[in-house]
Amino acid sequence: MGLSKQFYQVLNIADQTFNQQQTARYRLSIRIAADGFSFCLADPDRNMYIQLASFENKTYAGVRRLEKELVDEMFEDVVSLHPWLKGNFASVNILFEDCRFTLLPSDLFDDHNYQTIYNYNFSKSVEEEVFYSTLPILDTVLIYGVPSGLVESFKKRYPIAKFYHGNFPLLTSFVQKYRNEDNQGSVLANFRTGAMDILILHERKLQLLNSYTCKVNEDVLYFLIFAIEQIGLNPETVELYLSGKIEKDSNLLFMIKKYVRNIRLINRNDDFRYSYPFERVEGHQFYNLLNLNLCE
Repeated sequence: MGLSKQFYQVLNIADQTFNQQQTARYRLSIRIAADGFSFCLADPDRNMYIQLASFENKTYAGVRRLEKELVDEMFEDVVSLHPWLKGNFASVNILFEDCRFTLLPSDLFDDHNYQTIYNYNFSKSVEEEVFYSTLPILDTVLIYGVPSGLVESFKKRYPIAKFYHGNFPLLTSFVQKYRNEDNQGSVLANFRTGAMDILILHERKLQLLNSYTCKVNEDVLYFLIFAIEQIGLNPETVELYLSGKIEKDSNLLFMIKKYVRNIRLINRNDDFRYSYPFERVEGHQFYNLLNLNLCE
């Protein structure tokens, strides 16, 4: 069975040791967003990622909110090429990408009213189930909503599924690696289709976590420089790490280099191992998806 005209597979790599008859051994991570669908598979016995696939939505037009019907259609298309996804897994983590979230200090968080805080900050365009994830190392809590229909749909497929906001693995992995660096500020800019996430660490504290809708490269440059300077840091001296959908020879990267001196494409997290086929993928790509297993 082939894909519908709406979606197409842009990447599919798998280690030769992958056994689709033994999915219960593996940890499945899934990224769902309006622009597409990706998944990766890890073998916990070897602490190794052994599979990665990505699909894009041809009809994506910049709408960030997800609809259950669209995701169901995407998932059925993916399963048509990877039927083993219907199996059981050791764990299933769902990464939900969206610009709507609230970050609170742990002292201000109350597990009895966090839904109220989220609903106060965002208009309720669809029915949502509100979740939260805690990050003890920073004494912070990330509150986010997932459309209720998506939660129900994936819970039927994977009863053990856990949901995470797309920024949480970025926050978890980046803080673990760079929180204790003694420098003039560490910045992570993560690029998605039509959006950018910015995370800033300085003096061992989280100074900023925000997401911005970006239609053109000039939007990216404006929000990035504005965010750095708003925190009181100098674009000439901060360490800027880039992840996600940005090419190392792109016009966007060339533009950023005009204003920020110290730039690196972030490397894959060396807390995990990666099978040989992953050499086909740049280390900064799929950074949040490949760090999702850190969040459990």
